[in-house]
This record gives sequence, C-alpha cells and structure tokens, in this order.
Amino acid sequence: MEKSDEKKLSKGKGADLSKEIIGLQEDLEIQRRVAFAAGIFQGDVTVRTLFDSLAEGVIIIDTTTTIVLVNTRVEELFGYQKEEIIGRPLNILIPPRFHAAHQKHLKEYFKRLRIRPMGLGRELAGCHKDGHEFPVEISLSHIETIHGSLAMAFVADITLRKEAEKNLLSRIEELDAFAHTVAHDLKGSLTTMIGYSELLNQSGGALEKQIILESLDEICQTGRKMSKVIDALLLLSSVRMEDVIVTPLDMPSIISEAISRLSHECKKYEAEITLAEDFPEALGYAPWVEEVWYNYISNAITHGGTPPKIHMGGAKG
Repeated sequence: MEKSDEKKLSKGKGADLSKEIIGLQEDLEIQRRVAFAAGIFQGDVTVRTLFDSLAEGVIIIDTTTTIVLVNTRVEELFGYQKEEIIGRPLNILIPPRFHAAHQKHLKEYFKRLRIRPMGLGRELAGCHKDGHEFPVEISLSHIETIHGSLAMAFVADITLRKEAEKNLLSRIEELDAFAHTVAHDLKGSLTTMIGYSELLNQSGGALEKQIILESLDEICQTGRKMSKVIDALLLLSSVRMEDVIVTPLDMPSIISEAISRLSHECKKYEAEITLAEDFPEALGYAPWVEEVWYNYISNAITHGGTPPKIHMGGAKG
C-alpha cells in the first residue's frame, strides 16, 4: 500500500470516528435533557401522579423539537410505549404532510413563548403508531429551566366531537330541506285560501250559490290541510328521542284513528275502506305510526280511483 493510500484510509477512519463521537455527544445531550425533564415532573410523587392522571396527553419537547417526556395518556392516544418515543423527534407523532409546516411553527413558537391554542382555523391531526390519523386539539405552554426552554403540548383526541359535528350538520341540512318543504306547502295553501276569499269578497254576493258553496268548501279543505301540516310539526317538536317509547301496537285502533281524521275526505270521495281481520304483531311509537297511516290513506283516497277502494292489512317481514 502506498503512503497516499494509507493517508486516505487514515483520514476516512478519522472522519468516521469524529461522526461517532458527535453522535454519542448528541445522544448524551438528549439523555441529559430527558433526565432533567423527568426530574422536574417526576421527582415529586404528587406531581408525577397528577402528570400521569391528566385526561389530556402531555408532550414535553426541547428547542430541538425532541420529545423529552410524555404522560400515560400519550401512550393511549398514539399507541407507543414511552420508551419508544422519548428522545425521538416530535414528527413521529405528526402526519408526514405536516412535518415541514410544523417545524416552522415550532421554531416561531420558541422565539416568542406564550400560552396559546395551536392551529387556530386549521385542522390538526395526530399520527398513531399503526399509521392511522385522528383529529386533535392542542394547547401550548412552556417552562423556563436552567438548561433552556421546554414547550408543553396538551393533546386531546376530538374524534367523537368531530363525528357529532358532522351529524349535527347533516341534521341541519335535513331540517333546512324539511322547513323549505313545509313553508312551500303552507304558502301554497294560504295562496289558495286568499284567492277564494278575495273572489267571494269582491263579488259582493253576486256569485251563484253553487259557486259560493264550492269556494267555501275549497277554503275549508285548504284550512284542514294547513291544520294537518301544523299538527305534524307540533308532534315533531314535542317529541324528543328520550320520550320515544317503543311498545306493541294496536294497529286496528291506530288505523281507525287515522281514518276518523280523514272523515271529510272519505265522504267527499265516497271512499270504501276495509281492514284485514288480523294484523301481525309490531313494535313502534304509536303517534308516528298513525301519521304514516294517515298519509298512506290520504294519498290512497286522492289517487285511488273513483270511488277509491282501499284495503289495509299487513304481513310478517
């Protein structure tokens, strides 16, 4: 081997040794910071108990964004054991697509330490050990120590809240559509009533008796229709989910009540309605089931031929 080759080999070994030394120094420094943080929060039994009993996950990092301490709740949220993440970069708990932006925000935070919520106006997510993401809410705080600043992140899993918000938005959309339909029906009925009323008022009694009677009948029918819509609204608004008690249904009695409410329509259209001798056993909430039958019978009377012949029964599903 030539001397030049020996020098190159020696330099290479020296560079590798330097890297190893630097790596050991960095590891020792991390261990020192970890031990120091543990001493602050776990030296006292009361503090340690409080730290591990918090409902929120607590992650403590240093200015290099290295995790120096976590509580038990963090293990539950992210699926790691403490020893798997202490001394590791914080990015291990953050979805990869947020790494760059998150590092920038943390650097800015350490420049101006303060207590504040994190990610105002943005969706935040944590990354579980198995790779799945979950929505989180994070608040930041800090402490000053003789070895520098430490940041504390208080992490809460808000999956259930997000699901509740999603369900609420869905219900709001349904209610908006329902309100639009109800308003349309009521407005149409009012327009009909106003039209016939104005006709009668402006005629000054000069209309034929038959036309007057038909106009009054139309006003009455429209008024009944509006009353039915309002009754349905009142039923809906008065019933909460905890009030809904499912019981065996007396179906013939429920149908008879719905038919009695439609007595005027039955008479007008000369409807023939028959019921089966037996109905299969069924469970439900009687007021709502009555409304279903009411609508079925009303539609059958209106669109069931002349005269409408309606037979109602049931079969086991």
